[in-house]
Amino acid sequence: MLIGTRPLLRQALWRWGHTSAFGTEGGSRTLTEMNGPSSYIDEVETPMGPNDELIRTHVKNRNPRNLEMMRIGYKPSGFKWERKYRQFWNKLELDITHKHTKAQVVHWSGIRVCHASTQEWSIRKFLYNTTDAVALEAIAKVIAQRCLQVGVSHVFLELEEEDLQKERMNRFVDAVKEQGISVGEPHKYRQTEPHVRLYEFKKSIQPWTVIDDEK
Repeated sequence: MLIGTRPLLRQALWRWGHTSAFGTEGGSRTLTEMNGPSSYIDEVETPMGPNDELIRTHVKNRNPRNLEMMRIGYKPSGFKWERKYRQFWNKLELDITHKHTKAQVVHWSGIRVCHASTQEWSIRKFLYNTTDAVALEAIAKVIAQRCLQVGVSHVFLELEEEDLQKERMNRFVDAVKEQGISVGEPHKYRQTEPHVRLYEFKKSIQPWTVIDDEK
């Protein structure tokens, strides 16, 4: 029985019970007179099975990042000529000022997932300089550990060729990778269209497919 039809069915049976069951001429008896006022109503209210009362109309997802980890969640594409690249789920941002170094992971919706900064005394007390290569390496290890704690294993890091030529940036990227964070997100899973030619559409492996390693 569909959810939400019981009140309508109960109302219909109540109206039907106050009308004639065999016609309106003489000798007719109403449904209420034959079986009592609440016999059919009680039958409708009786659970039809042990799980009838356990069915919930609303389900709350306690892991909103589950679809993104399966590569089927919404991923914004942005526009081609935008200044900022928006095609990501979680982006790792690095901000180096004259006094401090900050790193944070931002979700595409604008929510800050986690962050780390040399302004924290637990990090600052181990550093001689808060903007050198050692400071960037320390921030990278802390932000990577916090990403793993919140369940993020892939981040998008936008770097230019000039940034990769700097030693401290290379140490930052290497430290993030050593902690188990992949600098680069996988592509979103696209279902194969049956009306598209196979050579025009590359078939991808489904995220929930278990691949056995060949011995």
